[in-house]
Amino acid sequence: MKRVEKVAWNSFFNGDIVVKEEKINKWIPVVVTGSMIILKTGVVLAASSTPVVAAGAAGGLAKLLGELLVVCDYIAWGGMLASGLSWMFNNKTVAIERAVGVTAGYLIIRKSWAYITFLKSI
Repeated sequence: MKRVEKVAWNSFFNGDIVVKEEKINKWIPVVVTGSMIILKTGVVLAASSTPVVAAGAAGGLAKLLGELLVVCDYIAWGGMLASGLSWMFNNKTVAIERAVGVTAGYLIIRKSWAYITFLKSI
């Protein structure tokens, strides 16, 4: 939520208002890019490390996706908890936005394995 500043009526119409410049965090893209590189490296290593032993046994990529889905379950649970807390403190618009976003993201993540197998079959 942004901070609201009260402006004097006369200074607004006299043109005495100075717009403040916000600092841009330059480290956020670096952290996101680094984490994506690490994640891609982990996926490639896990996919190539464990061969499928039996027909029912899961390979390296399937095991990794299973673990990531468990982590995503907890993250979605935390997002819904934050949404409920926002609703509880009478901030319903933010709560609805968070709930819809968490639900949509969770469904996309949960169906990702089905998307991968469908694209492989084409």
